[in-house]
Amino acid sequence: MNIPSYEPWGNETLDQLITLIRNSPSKAVLQRAQSILLWLSFHLSVKEIATIVGWSSGTVRNFRCSFKKHGLSALDVSCRGGRRHATLSRAREQQLLHVYSSRARSTGHFDVHGLKGAYEQLAGRKCAISTIYRLIHRHGLSHKLPRARRPVTKEREKLTE
Repeated sequence: MNIPSYEPWGNETLDQLITLIRNSPSKAVLQRAQSILLWLSFHLSVKEIATIVGWSSGTVRNFRCSFKKHGLSALDVSCRGGRRHATLSRAREQQLLHVYSSRARSTGHFDVHGLKGAYEQLAGRKCAISTIYRLIHRHGLSHKLPRARRPVTKEREKLTE
């Protein structure tokens, strides 16, 4: 059996992994450190590591590859959430909405299309009306929007007379 050499990582890396396992800040970091430690120290197979850690074998393989490329920095868990394609900052959106919400308080009507025009002017590009509704919802102002009304038909007029 030909066991590959893991010399690039050495005892220093193993000590860091053990320390990280003892003081792991989250479950994800613990699992990542365990999978690498099991691989480097005990030369377990991908299936065995997956069973122990609770991952699929594909995840173990992908993470092992990431560790080979990046070393211990692959253990860092950075969540990907957030607004990556935001055209305006959160503070700028707040300023824009403040003007329109104060108008809505005084007039009793939230001018969505006027807000859309102002947003497009600040952003420097066109946007869909759904973007504006998501903006309003994101800042908790959706209760100020007028409710949709059904158009009055001739049949309904006759019923109300």
